[in-house]
Amino acid sequence: MASKKQHKTEETYTQVIPVVFCSDETQVDQIMHLCGIPRTLTYNKLGSLQGWGLDWKKADAIVRTMMKRNEIGLPGKIWEWSVNDTMKAISAQQEAAKVFLLREIWRKYPMQSAQQQRLKWIEENKEKKKGEELKALKQKALELFPLSPVELARNRLVDLLYTDSTADNWLHRKFRAQYLRGHTFVRNQIVYQSQGYICKRLNRHSVELQIQGLERGKKITLKLRCRHIIKGQIRVIRNELGQLEIHCTHKRTLIVPEGKPTHKLGIDKGYTEGFYTSDGQAIAAGLGKLMTEKTERIAKTNRNQYRMRALGQNLKPHDPQKAARILENNLGHKVKSRKLQREKETIRNFIRNDLRRNITSPVDIICEDLTQPIKSKAAAKRINRKLNQWMKGELQASTLENLFGDWIDNISGQSSLYVAS
Repeated sequence: MASKKQHKTEETYTQVIPVVFCSDETQVDQIMHLCGIPRTLTYNKLGSLQGWGLDWKKADAIVRTMMKRNEIGLPGKIWEWSVNDTMKAISAQQEAAKVFLLREIWRKYPMQSAQQQRLKWIEENKEKKKGEELKALKQKALELFPLSPVELARNRLVDLLYTDSTADNWLHRKFRAQYLRGHTFVRNQIVYQSQGYICKRLNRHSVELQIQGLERGKKITLKLRCRHIIKGQIRVIRNELGQLEIHCTHKRTLIVPEGKPTHKLGIDKGYTEGFYTSDGQAIAAGLGKLMTEKTERIAKTNRNQYRMRALGQNLKPHDPQKAARILENNLGHKVKSRKLQREKETIRNFIRNDLRRNITSPVDIICEDLTQPIKSKAAAKRINRKLNQWMKGELQASTLENLFGDWIDNISGQSSLYVAS
């Protein structure tokens, strides 16, 4: 039996490595605080229209006009890496805004019959044409089915979106609604490129990382629980539990079987069950029970913490020692954060495992788009809590990532996802 054709694709993922020893945590915290200054300056200067479409490589020269890195005592390379990393985050926000703006443009100027006929004619006649032949075919299609006034208006707005988003009044209003001025208060991470650190192996279970400090030539030593040598860009992060960790990215090759969808399947995303298909099949049934238990537990925990806080405040005048013990030992977030993380991972695995069990062949999935905020009338607090904890982002990610979709076509609020088994 002949094997199915397969193609390879690369997946980028982030590895979190705990730090078991740091030679100078005080200096690391100081560098983290200082790195927040160029981050803040970058967002204040380029986080609005002034940075729209700007290449991240040009951001450092602009930010240095506001403040010299010598004024705060931060090494030049760490300053530059912080600015570049912040500009990349701003560019990601811009790309996300462009997705919504393109949808608004297509809603204002939808596809016309002439364009549909042109695309259909090109699809029927292109066969195996490439390069210049395909360009000539498209040019001939434009002569047979010329651009309509609606297409010309749409193309004009698309061009302005990438060049001057404020030149058109309608586009300017939509632009301001989708792309809001950004700010940052990040003070817990340092970005290093490969020339800013040295990594060497200690044994089969740990490595030593020497990162650049504030003084030239003096390194800060970190010992990591890791089995391989770290390469590329890394982040030194102080997490919410107060522990140091290293974030680095890796790429791995995924072998995905090729195959065109054999049939179409519509799915509806819900709260009680993860998905309900057009074939009448429920996927991830019982999801609502898991999310409701999580929501009720969070509400109960927070309610009890508020009561303990009020009790401690009331005891302060009468018994300050007992009040101090209550406020110190009962208002932490470490245990609560760990429980929440475990519950989210449980729900995530529940959704994705059930999807893999029920969808095992190439299928064209058409699902609703839930990326926009849900606007509705005022509801009860209990209902609002459930909706706020609804993991609709995970429902979207599970169909896009876990099932290895080949491509996604977002048109008029629908996502068409081709899934390879």
